[in-house]
Amino acid sequence: MSSTFCSTAVAATLMREHQAAREAYEQYSARKTDDVSS
Repeated sequence: MSSTFCSTAVAATLMREHQAAREAYEQYSARKTDDVSS
């Protein structure tokens, strides 16, 4: 039971970090395309 909860917590943390990383990458990509167009 505890091991299942632990793996679930780890998965939730990884998903949250992945979401933040993807958002940061999208913002970086948008800013980079803005620099190229201007």
